Amino acid sequence: EAIINVQEGLSIAGEIGLTSEEAWGNYSMGLLNLIQGDFGRAQEYIESGLMVASEVSHREYEVGSRFAYAAFYMTLFSPWQALDHIKVAMKQAVELCSPTWINLTAGAMTAVYLMLGDNSEAEACLDRVKLVEKPMNTLGRRYCWVQLARLALSKDDPALALDIADRLIESIPGVSPEGVVTSLLMIRGNALAALGQATEAEQAYQAAINNIETTGERYVLWRIRGDLYQLYQAIGCQEAAEAELSLASVQIEELATSIPDDNLTDGFRQGAYKTLKMDIPPILSKRSGKL
Repeated sequence: EAIINVQEGLSIAGEIGLTSEEAWGNYSMGLLNLIQGDFGRAQEYIESGLMVASEVSHREYEVGSRFAYAAFYMTLFSPWQALDHIKVAMKQAVELCSPTWINLTAGAMTAVYLMLGDNSEAEACLDRVKLVEKPMNTLGRRYCWVQLARLALSKDDPALALDIADRLIESIPGVSPEGVVTSLLMIRGNALAALGQATEAEQAYQAAINNIETTGERYVLWRIRGDLYQLYQAIGCQEAAEAELSLASVQIEELATSIPDDNLTDGFRQGAYKTLKMDIPPILSKRSGKL
């Protein structure tokens, strides 16, 4: 439904010559296609959005497009390319004096450093926006709080991660418990698993999977299957673990087929299977059609 609306908006913007709004529409379409797992199309839209925003010197939309690019590259396990974009975006956000974009770019930079395994730099990013002194009442701040929960997990503090996730869930306005944000359910599941509460963790992961059936967030489904795989392994449910691992592997390969760039495809597969702690299976070469 969102894609239909944005496509209509892009069409109207083109008809009446609102070039800058085409940049914002492309940014939106890029993120929407990213979460639906169409990585090739997502890249095309994000690239178009950045090009248009740069041509018309619309700095806010340029920040948005670079933020989207960072999200794209993080999803494909290319953190250094993500860092290149988010550094420029943060500098521009500060120049714009935009609290929303300062927080969003700080959160994205935190996520990049977490992917790189640099907890100290991740923590420094959140310190710059003085997060702990601020409530969970804006999009940008909430995104930073999500990264603080992930940082807590990385620092082996699942109790703090669970507390943050629960507070974020409780403070979502106008959303039923069944419609909670997928990423928060994943954090909740990871925290509960680390705390040894296997039943509650499984419930959180299953709720996240059910939520994806509504939201269409195919890009993250394999990660939840991978979390369930590790949970079932930890509690000795080997048959269930193998089933989840098989599903995760199938979903990774489906997502990989949408990436037109061979290097990005290889990087995504390597990162995804490393996350699952399994060897990369052979695939048909795009060029030769051979194993």
